[in-house]
Order: sequence, then structure tokens, then C-alpha cells
Amino acid sequence: MLDHILGVRLWPILLAACGAAAIPFWLAGFSFELHFLMIFIEGPALGFLAVRILARYPRVYVFAGAAEGIFFMTFAGLFGLLTCYAAAAARAPLIDGQLLWADRWLGYDWVAYAKFCASHPWLLSGFRWAYGTNLTQPVIIGALLYWARLAPRFEKFVLANVVGVLTTAIVFLLFPATTAWTFLGQESLAARILPDLPITANSWLGDLMQIRAGSGRYLTRLSGIVAFPSFHCTSALLNVWAVWPVRRIWMPFALLNLIMIGATPIIGGHYVTDLIGGAVVALLTIPLVERLHRHLLSSRLFRLPPAFADGKAWPQMAPISDSLSRQKLHISKTARHCYKPISAEGMVPSQASKSALGGAIKSD
Repeated sequence: MLDHILGVRLWPILLAACGAAAIPFWLAGFSFELHFLMIFIEGPALGFLAVRILARYPRVYVFAGAAEGIFFMTFAGLFGLLTCYAAAAARAPLIDGQLLWADRWLGYDWVAYAKFCASHPWLLSGFRWAYGTNLTQPVIIGALLYWARLAPRFEKFVLANVVGVLTTAIVFLLFPATTAWTFLGQESLAARILPDLPITANSWLGDLMQIRAGSGRYLTRLSGIVAFPSFHCTSALLNVWAVWPVRRIWMPFALLNLIMIGATPIIGGHYVTDLIGGAVVALLTIPLVERLHRHLLSSRLFRLPPAFADGKAWPQMAPISDSLSRQKLHISKTARHCYKPISAEGMVPSQASKSALGGAIKSD
């Protein structure tokens, strides 16, 4: 990968995580169509080739960061799917009753919120778009962090997604849930109010219920099947945390991910309590990843060679702001060299400047 700016080898960590997750996945009897496997092979392969090619050209180095994001986040996504499907097969008791009680205690009414969204089509369109950016944001974040020379931040971001997915899968294993309208037997009402609400017939709910019933082991599609805690909420907070040091972009990302969180109860079919659970996962993940990253940097197994880790082999590329600052400094030095002050009325050429210009400038 981009070993000349990364301090930690992430690829063996992700490969080991996917391999470990595949064991309970296969033991639970799951299998899937071949084209799904090809997607997870093609994504990392294309990302790897793009990194190797683009990293040689400093002017397009930011695209190498995006390719790195595709490579790593594909493995993180595969790890998440394998662990969550394996957790669903455990068939622990549903906790919808407790989540519904918590939502009512907080004053949240899913019927009122669904009707409000249905009466504002522009809001619903924004929710659909923002909710779908959960897969593309990590690629953009990778490119931006490389452009800002914050590769260690990207390392932490990748690790945070892996840790967050693992934590989510463990909680889901112990406390599975569906949706409020499914639990209450009101899916027909939900479909009449707002077709975007997921129901058993056309969404992840059908996959989850089949797995819990003992069938559905041959997967024709792969999708998120976790209700509590909401990984969309976890991901939204991790996205904002990742770009926080880049002052010019954190505000747009914060707004985008706030909209995504608002869309989660509707497009994702979550309880509000699911969002709280996802936020707790993110808040616990961030300090844990900070410590984990420091530990990996001190590890002989995962630390990159010092010549790479200390940044000496960075490509000769600097942010635009730095280039402009150097140009201004050069201009100011040239002006001080060519002119000397004589009074408050202005400047006259110095002797050095007259010599440099071949006598073209003459004093009175």
C-alpha cells in the first residue's frame, strides 16, 4: 500500500479480521453467490493497482488516497457483513419491547415522524441521498486526509471502522431487534404512510427473519441486518471525527452526517434508541482506537520501517496554501532586495537592482 507515508501496516490486520469472521460465518452454514465473492476480490485488487500506479505521480496523489480508501474499506465492509450474519444466526431473544418503551419514554413517535417526512418530499429526497453516502464517504475522506497529509488519521479511521463493526456485531449478537412497526404488526400501516419504510417483504428485515427462522443460509444479496445499535449513526460520527482536523471540510461533513442520522429512523427503519446505541459505540471506539494505533506503532510486527514511518519519503507535494505562502515570501524578498526606502514619499531602486537590470533603471 502507501507504505511511504503510512506508519502502520493495516492490510494484515484487515485480512486477519476477515479470516477470523469467515469461520463462524461458514460454521453457521452460510453461503452466497459467486458474484458477491468477485466483488470483494475485484474491489481490493483494483484499489491495490490504483495505489501502486497513482502513488508514483505526486500531482494525482490524492487519488491514490481514494484508492487506498476503497481497498481498506472493502475489507472492513466484508468483515462487518460476515460478523453480523454470523451473529444473526445465534437467534437471541429480540429486545424490541424494551427499545419501543425507551422511544416512547423519550417522546418519539414513529408514525408522526413518518407522516412528517411523507408530507415534505424535499426532505425525504435529502434523506435518501444522505443515507446512501455511507459507502462513498470513506473514499472521499481517504482522499482528503491524504491531501492534507494526515495519513495517520486515515489509519485510525480505518481501525475505528473495524473496531466499530466488531462492537456492533457483538451487541447485535446479544440484543437483536427489528423495527417498531414489525414488532407491533403494523407493517401495512407503515407501507401506506411511507413506502420508504423497510418492511419484511422488501428489505433487510426479511433476511433477518429468515435467518432467525433457521433458513436463509444461501444469500442472494448482502445488506446490513443490524437494528441495535445503528452502525449508520456510528459511521456518521466516525466520519466527522476523521475530518475534524481539516478545518475547511469538517463543517460540510458534519452537516451531511447530521442529515444521515436524521434519515436513519426512516430509511433504515431504526428506533431512536438504536441511534443512541450507535453513538455510544462511536464514543467508546475513538479513544480505544487512539490507544490501539499507538500500540501498533510500537509493535515490530505492524510498524513500518523508520525511513517510511517518519515521513522522509513523502512525495514532493505540498498543499496549495503552502505554495501560495512561499510565492508571497519570494515576492516580498525580491521587493526588499530591489528597492530601498528614502522617505515617506516612496521607494527608489537599489544599486543591486540596477545592476541586475543592466542599467535599464536609472536614478534622477
